[in-house]
Amino acid sequence: MLLFGTWVTQRSADAVLQHSAHSAAIFMDSSIETLVQELATQPQLSRASIEAIDDLLTHDAIRQKLSGITIWRPDGVIAYAKKRELIGTIDRLYPGLAAAAEGKVEIELLGVNAGVVTESVPDAEGRSYKIYSPMHQLGSTDIIAVAGYVEPPQQLDTMLAQGRRDTWIVVGVFTVLI
Repeated sequence: MLLFGTWVTQRSADAVLQHSAHSAAIFMDSSIETLVQELATQPQLSRASIEAIDDLLTHDAIRQKLSGITIWRPDGVIAYAKKRELIGTIDRLYPGLAAAAEGKVEIELLGVNAGVVTESVPDAEGRSYKIYSPMHQLGSTDIIAVAGYVEPPQQLDTMLAQGRRDTWIVVGVFTVLI
């Protein structure tokens, strides 16, 4: 039962993380993807697109959910960052970034020294969750960019802790009943 409880706990934690990543990816698809369409034909975003992304990120609801965003071209060149001097530079290829460039939505728990996307508000231990989402050319499956955004860990950690607690309660009850 201990082995079973550990397995179920890990599977439920993975499901919570993937659900959160996919929810954020849906938001990105509906709000940011239309603003990066010029990357399908141009190597960088126009000033108007950068300003439109900036404007979108000033809304309170968005700022509370996402504390940092970076957009890469599939080759790893930064197309959008809050720190303008990073635009046009190549960032290190994170595993999540590589997976998103292949079409997968990924989530990673990052430490305090996690690269240029740490314009986030980490927790007391310097951690934050980084979600990578592929951005497609409208009307096709071609990936033209990858959006990486940082989610503060407090809310996800609370959900994970509740899920672990509930799982162990259920496993404990079944163990006693058996």
